Amino acid sequence: MGFAGRLRSPDAYFLRKVMKEKGFNNREQALVWSVLAHNLWVLARMSLADEAERKERAAKDKAA
Repeated sequence: MGFAGRLRSPDAYFLRKVMKEKGFNNREQALVWSVLAHNLWVLARMSLADEAERKERAAKDKAA
């Protein structure tokens, strides 16, 4: 996926509905909300991955 694909990602996944109001301010606000939702989603995934890694490490240490 290229750079343009990465820019479209928040719009594609977090702003699936059609915007009812047009205009730059409304589009900007919708984009800000979609970026915030994307960032929260990424943080949640990172937290889950970190938790899984800690559990895996604890299981290895317990087995050894």
